[in-house]
Amino acid sequence: MSVKKLLPKICLFFGLLSACHLQKQDAPKTLIHTKDYEVFFKKMTSAQENLSAINQEIEFWASRIRRGNHSHLYYNKVASQLAKRFRVSGDPSDLHQSDSLLRAADSIAVHQHVGSLHNLVYNAITQHKFQEALNLGLKAEKIGERRYISHLLLTDIHQELGNLTLASNYLAKLPNKGSFDYLVRKSKLTDAQGNLDSAIFYMEQALAKVSPKSQNDLYYWAKSNLGDMYGHQGEVQKSYKAYLEVLNFNPNNYHVWKGIAWIAFSHDQNTTEAKRIIQRILHNTRMPDLHLMLAEIAEFEGDQQTVETQLQAFKAEISKKEYGNMYLSPLAKLQADYLKNYEEALKIARKEIQNRPNATSYALNAWILHLKGQSSAALKIAQEFVEGYTEEPEVMYQLGIIFKANGKHEQAEKFLEQAHESSFELGPVLSQQIEKELKSLRKSEGIAQAISSK
Repeated sequence: MSVKKLLPKICLFFGLLSACHLQKQDAPKTLIHTKDYEVFFKKMTSAQENLSAINQEIEFWASRIRRGNHSHLYYNKVASQLAKRFRVSGDPSDLHQSDSLLRAADSIAVHQHVGSLHNLVYNAITQHKFQEALNLGLKAEKIGERRYISHLLLTDIHQELGNLTLASNYLAKLPNKGSFDYLVRKSKLTDAQGNLDSAIFYMEQALAKVSPKSQNDLYYWAKSNLGDMYGHQGEVQKSYKAYLEVLNFNPNNYHVWKGIAWIAFSHDQNTTEAKRIIQRILHNTRMPDLHLMLAEIAEFEGDQQTVETQLQAFKAEISKKEYGNMYLSPLAKLQADYLKNYEEALKIARKEIQNRPNATSYALNAWILHLKGQSSAALKIAQEFVEGYTEEPEVMYQLGIIFKANGKHEQAEKFLEQAHESSFELGPVLSQQIEKELKSLRKSEGIAQAISSK
């Protein structure tokens, strides 16, 4: 999975929700131990403490603007701190304020420059406004100033849009093929192309470019990404070790805490510990997708009431207009899988295709059509826009079900087997469903072979 992936991983398995209790499989060997990270857990500071220094910076630069100094540099400073505050607080209104200040900075600058444009691109990517990000990135590239940064950003944007050839072309324009910037993007692009082993190799090469001794944020950013990748590869022990190293540097890295909570749930099936970690994160910051994770854990435990409570909490949060496009995909799945509101789900899914026309977006559209009972239309989309363009485990599951519904059992089995190889990434709920689907396919194949042999 890529997220899923500079961006945090969103688990969306609403189609499996039912009142039936899912029987747990034999518990696997325990991997996590609270003694490994309890000291970091206790060092997690409150949201208010985390925001204190940022708020002081915002006030410092904002006070200069209030005194009548309308330098574009001051506007950029405040905007930058607001974007930083969003990463801590999770409040999307900070990004909207940041955007407003950056546009103001761009309008009052005496000479056209790209600093504000680049920051607007960063914000647009964070808000999943990928078409807007593309337009801003191209505008910055045309100006010509700091073109290196423009090319980095355009590489990122085209990858998100599914334009992997264009992303590769922009990556090729980078002058230093051994730099951290290049290797990180080479890793992400290689992962998007379906070669996880090579993606890990490039990220490890990028990590080697920075030293942990310097307490470099880039080192620990790359380390946390490697933790994600190791998990996708099934190397959960290595993933856990990487996460612990990051927490030793920064106990407030919520993405890493989420990763450890996922290991507790998906690998160890220790739902109590997973929930303890998630609730602590939610106490400190707004991360709507954590409600999805709590819903999935509740489904595994057979607690349907909590499933409904958590899904409604997620829907209520991300329905706020400030989130804009940030959660279109999970909202579409919620509407289709849980609320059975297929028309609304399709409307949202089509908006996501306009915003980010990659294989995953088309797979979502096909999945909703299948749930609606239009499996032949779903198959057509899957064959034209999805098959062969991504190897995301959840998409492989969706393809397996769509192909099965259309009587293409051999291909369906292939997709489901591929999805099942990523059981840790998909989690125990979906993994059990995949096993059930595979057994059903193989049973029907056995019956068909027995009949044909008579």
